Amino acid sequence: MPALDFPIGIGAGLYLAENRGTLIANAVRFLSDVLNGLPSIVMGIFAWQFLVKPMGKFTALAGGIALVLADRIVSTRAATWQSETEDGNPANRTMALGNLGGATLDNEENYLIKKLMTALGVVQVENQARI
Repeated sequence: MPALDFPIGIGAGLYLAENRGTLIANAVRFLSDVLNGLPSIVMGIFAWQFLVKPMGKFTALAGGIALVLADRIVSTRAATWQSETEDGNPANRTMALGNLGGATLDNEENYLIKKLMTALGVVQVENQARI
């Protein structure tokens, strides 16, 4: 089936470019956002750290929770995406998601979290200061 991936991808891209705003184009765009919106490695690291390790082994429950969380993030992003401001200027952002970093994170973790939030279109990224 990998031989079909390239023609399907090119065909979907051409369809989206030629038929903006139609029901099928919106559905294809939403599905591609779901597949591409959140890097799977980030979701895998999150699931491993907070679901699999506490449970002691990988379970279907941990995988299901990870998929639900990824879907919630991507569908919220897709539903609230602003491609331009009210003035017509390009925005490419979502105001429905935000991130508050903790003071115990080191520079490398904060850098990666900031990159992830920027890739998702999140503009509300804050970090707590160390006192």
